[in-house]
Amino acid sequence: RFDLSGRGWEKAALLIDPIERDAFGHKGFELKDLGESLQQPKAVLIVAKSGDQVVGFTYAVPYSFMKDEVTQVDREDNGEKTAYVYDTAITKLHQGKKITPRMMERLLLELGSEGYEYLERDADVDSGYADQIQNAYDQRGLILQAGPDHDSNWGKQRFFRMKVPQIDGLQK
Repeated sequence: RFDLSGRGWEKAALLIDPIERDAFGHKGFELKDLGESLQQPKAVLIVAKSGDQVVGFTYAVPYSFMKDEVTQVDREDNGEKTAYVYDTAITKLHQGKKITPRMMERLLLELGSEGYEYLERDADVDSGYADQIQNAYDQRGLILQAGPDHDSNWGKQRFFRMKVPQIDGLQK
């Protein structure tokens, strides 16, 4: 987990921006957007490393930050109990190496330790990522809602709402 306190969000934005560019090119979020989202109270950023090099990241922000952007889906509003996955990216060289599932597991643990009860996200349908998420989390009984699929600036997406496992005694 990356420390976002103080001005840590600036360092984090600069750290993950090259990964965003590598993974998504011109379709990725701009540095300004990454920085703005990382400043949100209770934002949680997980980074993946290969040796000393950061090769991937995922992070979630309070749903209240995203509510104006997540209107294409009927959803239950649970206020500050809900986090939204703002972004997940892996460098092209490290894609397909099962890094994302490990980052998502850590993200779920950290969100639980922050008091979140629900996680929402959209996932790309055409790449098969949405199906991977659905299969992985359905087996564990964490998915509360899958779908509908909807169009977005990033192509066809599937909306997910999941339970965040609550684990007693997890250290921050």
